[in-house]
Amino acid sequence: MTRNMEDARTDLLSDDPEIQGRGKRTVESLATQGDALAIYAIATWYLHGSNGYELDLIKARELLERSSQLLVPEAMYDLAVLLEKKDNSKNRKRKAFALYTIAAAMGDRDSLAQVERCFYWGIGTYRDRDMASIIAKQLASTQDK
Repeated sequence: MTRNMEDARTDLLSDDPEIQGRGKRTVESLATQGDALAIYAIATWYLHGSNGYELDLIKARELLERSSQLLVPEAMYDLAVLLEKKDNSKNRKRKAFALYTIAAAMGDRDSLAQVERCFYWGIGTYRDRDMASIIAKQLASTQDK
């Protein structure tokens, strides 16, 4: 039987450590096969130091970059947050804004809220309170959806 991320997710939520281990092994196997969501899952484990993975922001960033390239919007969001908070490079804010924008265009609501914040304060882009207001209204109109 071929296992997938849905199987792994179910296993990882189990109270049984043996079943959780099976879920973790499934994710790791899928990640080695290039599964974007599995790569993202392991990135978050490194990012938060969970599921038996030590906190390692360098490995987390590498995997977030990989899963972002594979168009996982949540990975783009997490990578943007990591860039904003932990990266000292010159263009980090512009890179973060670009990632938020792409993820928002893919439907990630949290990223859209960050795009609004960036426009409001001029983070990684020019300051545009009118654009921020438009986005804020869009977010408010879709809040319950």
